[in-house]
Amino acid sequence: MQHSPFKRLIDMYSPPTSPWQAGASSNRNPWVLVARRYFESAGLPPVLDSLAGEYGIALHGSTTHGVDDKVSDLDFWLILNESTLERFDALSPSRFIDVEIEGKPGHLNPVTIEEFEKAFSPPLFEMINELQSAVALVDPSKAFARCQERAYRPMNESVRRAAFFSCYVEMRACHKSADNPMDRHDAWTALSAVVKTVEYGMKCALILDGHPYPYGKWLYVEAHKSPTGQVIIPCVERILSLLEGGHHALMGPERENAISQELRVIRKNLIEKANQTGIDEPWLNRWWHFIDEARGALETVAW
Repeated sequence: MQHSPFKRLIDMYSPPTSPWQAGASSNRNPWVLVARRYFESAGLPPVLDSLAGEYGIALHGSTTHGVDDKVSDLDFWLILNESTLERFDALSPSRFIDVEIEGKPGHLNPVTIEEFEKAFSPPLFEMINELQSAVALVDPSKAFARCQERAYRPMNESVRRAAFFSCYVEMRACHKSADNPMDRHDAWTALSAVVKTVEYGMKCALILDGHPYPYGKWLYVEAHKSPTGQVIIPCVERILSLLEGGHHALMGPERENAISQELRVIRKNLIEKANQTGIDEPWLNRWWHFIDEARGALETVAW
C-alpha cells in the first residue's frame, strides 16, 4: 500500500519519541537557545521594555512538537498576570506581536497565568498538552514553571476514565452519523463524519495511554508515537489512502464501505485496550444511552 502524504510528513519530521514528556523537545530544539539570546538582547518591541521584569516568555507550537521546516514559524506565549495584561493592552494596539529570529518569522501572543491555571479544572487537554511540550525562555516569577509542574503530573484514573468515556461516545456518535450519508452517496457529509470519527479515535488512543491529546494539527503526530495510537494508525493510513482514491470511497452501502469497516477495526482495538486497562462499561456498546452523561463527564474531574 502506498503511504499517504500524512505518513510521509511524519517520517520527514521525525518528531520526538515522546512529545508529551516534560522537556522532551527542549534538548533537540535548536530554536530554544537562539530565542533565549534574542529575548535577552536589546531592540525588543517597546511594549516589552515597558513591562520589563513583569512577563515571562515560553516557546510552544510546531517546533516544540518536532516540526521545523520552511513553512513553520516560532510561536511564543507572552506570559502575564491579569493586571499586567491590562497595562499591555493600554500600551499595544494589538495582541499579536511579530518577531523575526535569524530569518524565521514568529509571533508573541499574551496569555495570562490565570488562563493556564483554569486549564486544569475541568481539564482542557489541548492546553495541558501544549504546556507539557512548551519550553520556558523567560520566567522571573516561576509562575509558568508552577503551571508546567502541574501539567507534568501523570493523568489520574478519574480523568482518564472520564475523558475516554467522553471521546469514545462522541466517536461512536460520529461514526453512526456516517451511515445515511454513505447510503445516499452524500460524499461531503460522509467525509465530515469520517474525519470526526478518526479524530475522536486518535484522542481515545492517547487518553488510554494516559496522555492529554493536543490541538488538532498535532493529533496525528502524537497519536503516531503512542502505544495505542500505533495500533490504530494503520487503519487511519488505510482510510487516508482510500480517500486519496476520490469521493467514491465515501459511498455506500455503509455496511460494505471499506472506510466504515476500518472505523469498526479502530473501535474494536480501542475496546480491547480499554478492557485491558479495566474499562468494561455498558456504554462501550450501548453508547447512545449515555450521550448527555458523556458530554458532561469532564466537568466533574480535575487534572
